[in-house]
Amino acid sequence: MNYGQTKPSIAVANLHQIATLAGPAEYRLPDLAEILRGYVHFDGFKMTWTDEYDRQAGVWHVSPDMSAGSQSSVLFHRKFYNQIENEAVVSSSDLLRGRKTVDNCTRYGEGFFDSELYATILQPLGFRHAIRLVLRGPDRPIGFLTLTRGDGEKPFSAEDERRLNGIEDILTHAMARDAMQDETLLVPASEQAMVICDRSGAVVHLSGEARQFLSYIFAPAFAVGDLDRTFAEEAKAWLLPLVQYTLKPSQRRANQPPALYRRNQWGGFSARAYRLDATEASQANLVGINLTRHIPLALRLMRLASVRELPRREKEVCLKLAEGRTVPEIAAALSMSNNTTVGHVSSLYQRFDVNSREKLMVSLLTAH
Repeated sequence: MNYGQTKPSIAVANLHQIATLAGPAEYRLPDLAEILRGYVHFDGFKMTWTDEYDRQAGVWHVSPDMSAGSQSSVLFHRKFYNQIENEAVVSSSDLLRGRKTVDNCTRYGEGFFDSELYATILQPLGFRHAIRLVLRGPDRPIGFLTLTRGDGEKPFSAEDERRLNGIEDILTHAMARDAMQDETLLVPASEQAMVICDRSGAVVHLSGEARQFLSYIFAPAFAVGDLDRTFAEEAKAWLLPLVQYTLKPSQRRANQPPALYRRNQWGGFSARAYRLDATEASQANLVGINLTRHIPLALRLMRLASVRELPRREKEVCLKLAEGRTVPEIAAALSMSNNTTVGHVSSLYQRFDVNSREKLMVSLLTAH
């Protein structure tokens, strides 16, 4: 995905559009983080969901070193969260229950950089500046977002605070965890990862992206205790039939598929295997497995510049068409008349030289 730098007004419009797409929050979270990066620059992103007692219910993060970031999140939870973090900053619980929405660590002065929290959590990751945004739902806070910047970067400014305050409601809606919607159509995305297994199905190598994929697949709730796991046993049990299919074609069962697929609130995940060419004896019987993430069709279209650059109403109608909505449903969702909706659909068909919803989707996806 590549949303890049855009005008602030366009970034806010894209954030709003992402937030209103159908499906669980987890579907859109990686895209939302990338759009937000173009609005308020950051190097590290961490979403912390909390329960009604302010306990961490889940954590999802993006950082230059994902493994170190996971270990840091676990350490923060075990040692600092609502414990000794208030020696450096306002505690998470006080922040969630207070009136402030944004907590910029610049307000703590140089004492923040002398704190154990900074020395233990931020500094080892190369981060120096941090800002937290509380996301408050109608009944209680759903959690908070933490953005960080590296050493040598400018601190978060008053303008950054203003921008985050201005989109708090959008982010709260986007981050709220919903029930799984199995009917949402998923299509392959651009995210792929590689896993290498031996003949027993054991993982002998995986990329950083693959480790993140395995977290999506086997620990979709992203509980803190799962952040530093490798999911080796779960992966072995899931991938072994595919490894055996690849290495022992003579023993394939008639109904055994050449690929695996699993779906949860983070999307769909397909696994396809191929036998690796061995240049050494130690590399014999190794199987490479490509993992591909599948996301809602509307979200896949949002990644296309040709869709994002459409006039606002045409873009909204296009994304609703991708969700399978009928004209009356689109009209109701977008507060417009049926005739106006039909007019936007016709304009889309004319723009892309098609005459049906299906051909419009194919044209958009195959043009890139």
